[in-house]
Amino acid sequence: MNKGSHPTRVHCQVENAPCYFNFRPRENQGRHKPKFPLQDDRLRQARRHRFIIGSGCVAILILVGAVIGLGFWVFQMKQALAKALTCPGPSNGTQQTRTTPGQCQTLRQFLCKPHGNHVAENSDCKLCPENWQRHGDKCYWISREKGTWNKSQNDCAAKDSQLAVIQKQVELDFIRHKTDGGQLLWIGVTTIPPAHEWSWVDGSPLNDTLLQVTGLAEANSCGMLKGKRVNSEACSAIAKWICETEVRLV
Repeated sequence: MNKGSHPTRVHCQVENAPCYFNFRPRENQGRHKPKFPLQDDRLRQARRHRFIIGSGCVAILILVGAVIGLGFWVFQMKQALAKALTCPGPSNGTQQTRTTPGQCQTLRQFLCKPHGNHVAENSDCKLCPENWQRHGDKCYWISREKGTWNKSQNDCAAKDSQLAVIQKQVELDFIRHKTDGGQLLWIGVTTIPPAHEWSWVDGSPLNDTLLQVTGLAEANSCGMLKGKRVNSEACSAIAKWICETEVRLV
């Protein structure tokens, strides 16, 4: 019965007396609704969140595995490349890897400056780092900026080298030629206490026959090359510098 319909009147009799009561059928409540709709929504959201978190964990594990595998592959490739570029030593000719002599000769031909049109098979190939200049068994590099003596020495050390040590006339002539003889350059000579004697950074004494010092040798004196002489300057003075390192043999 629809809402708003009239009730049914039913006749009854109690102790020989008539009675009446109204009867209204129960209205249709429609489809059953869940008692706790909010709780069901929370359960669905929790399942969805668990699925998303689980999928993310699986993706992270796959990514970590891929990174580990890639790192191992790069390590193997570096080892293989290092072996491929290892050639017989220039002094004793000992074969360190399976690289063939022909491959090593091709590498020397590519890296080394040829004498004429070819590199002799047993000749030493002497190389310098990029932007360095080779002379004999040494490589030289001249700075473009200026700094103190200590800064100069630290910069050379960072380049796996040291401030230039000049022990021979040919070395001095080469540096003078590269600097036109008039440029002031820090070199690797300084005074050593307590006598304040001049000494090179490798511990050898200064040969005053090759290089004469101009100025006093004081507690904080460092050598600055100019032409054929060494100027005694305060180590805190500012100038360019020249580094040296040994050649690399291939």
